[in-house]
Amino acid sequence: MPRRDRASALMRVTETGLVPAEPYAGELLSRHARGAEVEVTIFEKPNPAYGRLLWSVVGDVFPSTEWPTADALMTWLKVRQRHIDGFVTMGGGVQVHPRSLTTFEAQELVEFGMASMTVLSTEVVPGLDIDRLLKSRRRTIRSDA
Repeated sequence: MPRRDRASALMRVTETGLVPAEPYAGELLSRHARGAEVEVTIFEKPNPAYGRLLWSVVGDVFPSTEWPTADALMTWLKVRQRHIDGFVTMGGGVQVHPRSLTTFEAQELVEFGMASMTVLSTEVVPGLDIDRLLKSRRRTIRSDA
């Protein structure tokens, strides 16, 4: 079975190992015999508040740029930092698809966000005070949660 077609289950790390974090995960694991070996791929989900913070900052910045929407600016940031899935077409060209933020692991999203802040303040809006912008947005993100 191709990897993308395999079922995934949300697990929680405890002192004794992994345990199901949702009913579906328990049901999925119960389909395997006790003692069966199963392959596990670790994917640490990012904190959703961090993604909201990143989108909020991009939304605040885009009106001061050449990009028509926050989505266009976010797409450019992903491509600029090579967070893409590239596909070779039949004509030999490459069609570029930026990755969805939902595919980023926790640390990867933090690194992308930090690098994006640098790009925003040096290339997109030189001199942008990212610290001030982040402080004001963090309060908003906390109250939205």
